[in-house]
Amino acid sequence: MTIMNHIWKCISIATLASLLPSLTTAQSDRICSCAPLAYQWKLDFSQTCDYSTTGNPNGNIGTNIGPDKGVKSATCTVLIENQLVEMTEESLVPVLITGYQLIELGQSLERIKVEAGGDDFIPLVDGGVLTFESTFKEEGGEIPGAFIAFVFAQNANGEEIELQWFTRYSNLCETDLFGNGDSMGWMVFVSSVRV
Repeated sequence: MTIMNHIWKCISIATLASLLPSLTTAQSDRICSCAPLAYQWKLDFSQTCDYSTTGNPNGNIGTNIGPDKGVKSATCTVLIENQLVEMTEESLVPVLITGYQLIELGQSLERIKVEAGGDDFIPLVDGGVLTFESTFKEEGGEIPGAFIAFVFAQNANGEEIELQWFTRYSNLCETDLFGNGDSMGWMVFVSSVRV
């Protein structure tokens, strides 16, 4: 499957429903954007989607997000395609990022912004940085309600692997979405810009 086929996947509500146990909107008198205006993630290939043995404060949800953050629920997984050899933990470790698709969703989980790196994307190695500017930064921009990331990579055997993660925001006022060092698989949150 080519990178562009990956990049332009159709994301349906059914797909989202399979990623999270609950997609209900936060109930509050006032809904605020807890999303930063711009996100920045540093790639750390030693990270994984399985935090079952590392004491993740939010339980085994596949992400390592600190307490009191603006994430209502989250999930994370790494998939492997066209496996050439027996799968091991090392099979799910990337050596090269070959593309990505970052998607910001609105309160009703509709797509409001997509950024993608496809055929013209310069591959990234461990320590590289991915950035995303929120639509909320734009005049009249919608308040984001969730975020999806697809990151396409190759492992040491040349097999295609893919990181998928989804976060649903709490949209509680005065709450930061992520903290420095929070991670979703290979992506470690390093900074944000807020109003």
